[in-house]
Amino acid sequence: MRIPAWVRSGSPPSWRGRAGAASSFRPTGSGAACADTGSTRAPSGSRSWAATGHPTSRRRAPQPEPHIDVERPGELVGFDCFYIGRLRGTSGAIWQLTAIDVHSSFAWAELVICKQGNPTAAQTSKLARRVAAELKAAGWQLQRVLADNGNEFRGERFHRTVERLGARVTHIHAGRPQTNGHVEALHKTILEECWRPAFARHLYPRYSALSRELERYLSYYDFDRTHHGRLNAAASPPASSTVPAKWRRDEPQLSAHLGVRPH
Repeated sequence: MRIPAWVRSGSPPSWRGRAGAASSFRPTGSGAACADTGSTRAPSGSRSWAATGHPTSRRRAPQPEPHIDVERPGELVGFDCFYIGRLRGTSGAIWQLTAIDVHSSFAWAELVICKQGNPTAAQTSKLARRVAAELKAAGWQLQRVLADNGNEFRGERFHRTVERLGARVTHIHAGRPQTNGHVEALHKTILEECWRPAFARHLYPRYSALSRELERYLSYYDFDRTHHGRLNAAASPPASSTVPAKWRRDEPQLSAHLGVRPH
């Protein structure tokens, strides 16, 4: 960092006043007189130059925390991928493909084997078709997909698939994963409540065993677990405010969860 000459010399700078005369500014503490006003008090809510090295300025009022507001299931579904690792007896890396409906917090996830090391657009397109089909079965339309800038989402194949489903794709800004915070939070939850206990139970985890672990956990997450999200208001199961608090297991689960009673 370049240090101004006046800092190295210990002499404060001087400025030209409106009349052209040089005036010296010596902020030596909260009791020092301000050069322009003669006041012996610093402006309210400001820090002195001596403390910050910059001219005093008022602190900005805190900005409200940004949120994504949606009105119905299917209006916005976040997609992302989560790396699981490489398992014995499996030729390729194991990834978790994840989707979550922002309005209801209903989640979809599945494990895929990626022989090239990373998920492909074909695999993410398959998940998009599954999400759209299950939303449609419940009476809702997939409208928009939110995803990062990975090749599995930016590829033409994924975009064409989503467009054929009657939706559109929005990509987050590079380096801003918090924009897709719903699915990022879901990844953290699945890691803490599913994968870490699962890997602790299995000495040599297998792909099929982990798939069953994920399927069981999602059943719990979608229909039993209490959620404390801003939109869900601690509902159990996580759903919109139009959904009764409890549902019988013999009802169509997705329809019940998303607020559509079977006809």
